[in-house]
Amino acid sequence: MRCRELQAYIFVGALWALLQASSGYSPPVIQNSDGSLGGQYLIKIKAGYDIDAVAKEIEDLIVPDDSKSKVHAEIKHKIKNVVPVIVARLNFKAQEKIQTVAGIEYIEEDGIVKEENLASDKDTKVPKDYGLDRINQLDSGLDGNVTINGDGFGTNIYLLDTGIQDLHRDFECRARHAYDAFGGDGFDTCTGHGTAVAGIIAGSRYGVAKRATMHSLKVIGCEAETGSYENHAVSYVMLGLDWVMRNKVSPCVVVLALSTGGSRVLDEAVKTIHDAGCVVVAAAGRSELAKTDEGQPKFFPVGLGYRAPLPPTTPDPNKVDLDNYIHEACARSPARSPYVVTVAAIGSTDTVPSWSNTGLCVDLFAPGESIYTVNFKNDDDFFYASGTAMAAAYVAGAAAVHIANGVTEVPDILPPQVVNNLVKMKILKDTSTCMVLNAGEGTPNRLLYLQPN
Repeated sequence: MRCRELQAYIFVGALWALLQASSGYSPPVIQNSDGSLGGQYLIKIKAGYDIDAVAKEIEDLIVPDDSKSKVHAEIKHKIKNVVPVIVARLNFKAQEKIQTVAGIEYIEEDGIVKEENLASDKDTKVPKDYGLDRINQLDSGLDGNVTINGDGFGTNIYLLDTGIQDLHRDFECRARHAYDAFGGDGFDTCTGHGTAVAGIIAGSRYGVAKRATMHSLKVIGCEAETGSYENHAVSYVMLGLDWVMRNKVSPCVVVLALSTGGSRVLDEAVKTIHDAGCVVVAAAGRSELAKTDEGQPKFFPVGLGYRAPLPPTTPDPNKVDLDNYIHEACARSPARSPYVVTVAAIGSTDTVPSWSNTGLCVDLFAPGESIYTVNFKNDDDFFYASGTAMAAAYVAGAAAVHIANGVTEVPDILPPQVVNNLVKMKILKDTSTCMVLNAGEGTPNRLLYLQPN
């Protein structure tokens, strides 16, 4: 860039900052399309500001339970490592008051996080080891070989989910409770989602990386079964990612088999994790809204800065009726982030189930329908599960295998994010192409492949 161009950019930036200050600029409040915990917000702190100082300034402005001022607010958490964020309860009056705090970049609703209903199918005719049999061959069909060239030994996998039933015999003492956002013991006691995902990532029976070490971070609680989502919030996922930033051991893979409506703060957090050297794998999520008359998913417009461009024929995203659009991967966080490996699901016939998200933000497909995996209900039980979470689990295991096989053994002078990208490049380079029969318009037709023994 020439000097005059650089000077022009600096001048425009300084002018913009001056205009913000002189016009009483207020930080934007970002909504979540999945809904949120009423009255709870994620306050993103600007670069260069001390989070403790900003928190003190906010506390000086808000008066909890002061009936005279009608300001009701409470700071619940300060997240410092992954992204500087203050989690706070704010009523409308408190929101108005903190708009004057200079250190606030934006305010985001604390959105609801969803894990998939795994939809157990006890009567399936799909072979129990179908997933391993499918991913170790380039052509369609099964050949009975379920071996993988590698076992993920030495790789640390951090699974942010509902917890893990670590005592299950399939984990062979390689699954550990690392963190519980709710102050409990980290056990998977509600839906079994985390345990099922872990079984495919690194279980000894049907898992991919059979010797990798799993670290469970419980960031999703039980309330969704009763209709309450108090323990299903972006803030808990952020707390888990913050723990990973403080405590991770390299080489590392971070698995987010969960999703929420577009969350800027979560997207920023996964970029930080990626840049710190961990491979991040995310589920594409389940489709929830209608498709077009032709059966194809409708395009979901997304903002600038993410992978999916806005086609000229797409209506103004500020005016579009979202009820007419399917929840594509580009509408989900962290699936829409370019810093994660986003995985959609296929079934045993190499077709995409009607419930799997697709779209431009998907990187590849993996088996995700009628997958036999670990059941959390007792220490030696297994069951069939379906979901893009299962597909993401296969890719997370593949990432661990590639790391253990030496993909990241490069000169130390390379920054962590560059080394990290080598794993994603290896996964995508090795895929079998054009095997998914109904990948959908705009979705890369790539299917996970790992070399067999």
